[in-house]
Amino acid sequence: MPLTAYSVSEGKELDVEQVLLALSAKHGVKIPTSTEQIPDSWREHIRVDIECPSCFVTGAEIVKEATSRTTSRKVRQACFRFVSPGHRQQCDFAADDASNVTPETAVQFGAANSVLTRAIRDLVCAGIHKAVFDQKTIRDMREWFFNKKLESTFLVSLDPRLPKWVNNLTRLEHGTFGQLPESVALTTEIASLPGFDWKAEATRILIQRHRDAYEAIRKNWLWSFSIAERVESLAKRYQGQFAFDPTALKHEFDLSISLAEFIHHNHVPISQLTRKPGTAVPAHLLAFSALLLFVNAWDMKRAVDDFVTISASLGQAENDLGNLIGLNPFHDYKAWEKLKQLQVANLNVPLDVDLLTERQSLVQELQAHYHVKHTRDIGRPVVA
Repeated sequence: MPLTAYSVSEGKELDVEQVLLALSAKHGVKIPTSTEQIPDSWREHIRVDIECPSCFVTGAEIVKEATSRTTSRKVRQACFRFVSPGHRQQCDFAADDASNVTPETAVQFGAANSVLTRAIRDLVCAGIHKAVFDQKTIRDMREWFFNKKLESTFLVSLDPRLPKWVNNLTRLEHGTFGQLPESVALTTEIASLPGFDWKAEATRILIQRHRDAYEAIRKNWLWSFSIAERVESLAKRYQGQFAFDPTALKHEFDLSISLAEFIHHNHVPISQLTRKPGTAVPAHLLAFSALLLFVNAWDMKRAVDDFVTISASLGQAENDLGNLIGLNPFHDYKAWEKLKQLQVANLNVPLDVDLLTERQSLVQELQAHYHVKHTRDIGRPVVA
């Protein structure tokens, strides 16, 4: 049940109190003090006027706020419930637990809790002031994104154990320095070297053991260390469900990243912020860039021209113009992309899921086979 929804008659997104205030002003009466006092004519208007901010169905009803009987604290804000015909598939609010929640793709453009968010808020205010976009534009962008989700879905079947295993398999490459060349077999004489690295040899055997998976990962650039846990989390959360295939937005994603990088580098309020190469573009900046491109039919030149116009008019608009919820259609894009790639690769989870434990067992087996014991004093195994 969303806290805010789009009002067609008002042309913007409103919460329950704002909807009731607008209706009271229109009819010249006081705002109802409780939901039970809402006139039937207002309820009918709300059913046809208010749209779900995610899937755009109508049929809204107002759910009153709830307070704790023991502490008298508010435990639920007043919100909208869409009963008839109900939410559509892939709607952010279709799940039973999606009550009083903010979708992960939502971005508060009015936020001002950091230098970056204040800079983006100012750009959004200036963009509305110059009529580059407005709340209806953002509503239309959400509908475009929702239709993309409906058109491009896939069934999540990835084994949640696989991301961590693949992550560790890829990391094993860092343990290959100084190991035996692949064409050379380990002998007793080689194992007798005082400084022989048993961990490197065990790593070499592991990579050979899982050669097909290792080559598939390297060949297709499947992995990224930083998002392994997120891929695992998504695989668990959406197991057996249909989810949005982000590769359908690759063109738009690449354009938005490119524009965001341009703005970050050339807009003084933002360029003063340092951001390490390779780190993710902040959600607010990516959402603003995507909005500029959306209103310009994903034409980069026109989007840059609009940005120049907006930048030149900073300071001319009221700050409250930015009090709206934007959309970052690329939330978790990289994690979903990797999940899809890994699932398509059709890799099997081995019986020994813990590669590090498997490697340590190999070290012990090799040392036993070549009659070697480990000397803790020097940190290297030596021939017994």
